[in-house]
Formats: sequence, structure tokens, C-alpha cells
Amino acid sequence: MRDELYEAAMQLFAERPYAEVTVAEICERGMAGRATFFRLYESKAGLLSEYNRRLAAQVREALSAAKPSKAEDALRVVAEVVVAGWGPEHPGVNDMAQEVVATSSYVNVDAEVVPDLQHVIAEILVCGRESGELTFLPNERTVAWLIVATMTATVFDWFEFGLPANRPYDQVSSVALELIVRGLIA
Repeated sequence: MRDELYEAAMQLFAERPYAEVTVAEICERGMAGRATFFRLYESKAGLLSEYNRRLAAQVREALSAAKPSKAEDALRVVAEVVVAGWGPEHPGVNDMAQEVVATSSYVNVDAEVVPDLQHVIAEILVCGRESGELTFLPNERTVAWLIVATMTATVFDWFEFGLPANRPYDQVSSVALELIVRGLIA
């Protein structure tokens, strides 16, 4: 039922603006009751956790396909998948994220919405530390949170202020990630 409701919501968000889609419509298309929806997601914005869980699964698939030999390259794969998943071509998801930001504290957003992605990044960091590639890694969970927070900040900045045409979203995210990676390698 979880998948059916999620897929129904994503279809509706692709058809109409997020704000116009109701929980009742999601339930109707997903063939489930409202109580089931709220038990699984708590709110329409709660679908964001599922979106990010699936995004983390896409990251794992991309890492498996790319087979990067360095942590630095693996982190770039992560950034590419995240940028593709959060880009301007996903307005329903972006609107959902804006609602989450408006109704949650920043700490809760990271803790509730992106734990799977943080875990994937922490695994990459551990491998990089064990191989000797990442020389400054005080705590992989903290650094993973920092990387996710940096990617999240570029998304939220884009939501709030937009980006000038000469600085597309993927370039801003790449520069932010590059600054962190350079610090870990130094």
C-alpha cells in the first residue's frame, strides 16, 4: 500500500501543482483510505521521506554501476544523483520539500528526511578513511551529515532565491561538495 500511495502522489504531482493535489485524490488514485495514508506518511509533505529513501536507493544503484575506486569519485556520483533528483524538473517534489522546511526545524528535516542518504555517504567515508584516501575524518557520521546538509542547503537556497542563469544548480552543488572533499583529502 505504501508504494501505491507514493506512486499515486508522484503521478498527481507530475500532472498538477503540488498545492492543488489533495490527500483525498492521492488516496483515490492509490486505492487506499485516508487513515492508511496518514498512518504511513502523516501528511502530504511526509512523502518526502519516501522520495529521499528512493533517492538513496538510486545512489546505491549508481555507485554499484559506476564502481568508483576512490571515495572522492563515489561522492561525486552521490552528488550527481542527488542533483538530478532535486533539479528544477521535479517541481512537485521541490514544493513538497518547501512545505517540509516551512513546517519543521532544520535539525528535524535532516534527521527525518535523509537518514538513508547519510548512511550511504558515511559508508563511502569509512572506505575512504580505511584506504588512506581521506586523511582528515574525525567522525564519518558527522561528516556525512555535513555533506548532506551542504547539498540540502544548496537545494533550499535554490528554492528561496533561485539561481542566476550563469550558475546552474548542479554547478553550485558540485562546488559545495568539492570544498568538503578537498578538506577531507588535505
